[in-house]
Amino acid sequence: MVSYGPVEIDDEKYIVTLRNVNIARSRSVPALLQWNVEFNTWGPFETQMNVFTFDQYHLFHGKARLLPGFEQASDKRYADP
Repeated sequence: MVSYGPVEIDDEKYIVTLRNVNIARSRSVPALLQWNVEFNTWGPFETQMNVFTFDQYHLFHGKARLLPGFEQASDKRYADP
């Protein structure tokens, strides 16, 4: 389950992940050693639940600008000597 909600960052509201819950059910396969022979046996089922909460969001911005007066480079990677 994933829950989303509004978070205010730098006076702007963003919809972000607030909480995540995962449930997994599995069983182990322990090996028993009897008479110098290894036997695989099934262990009991185990249910695991992971709960993640997300907070302290930060906003990262990148800036780019085009500079006039430059020509596009050719496809050659190296200049001839």
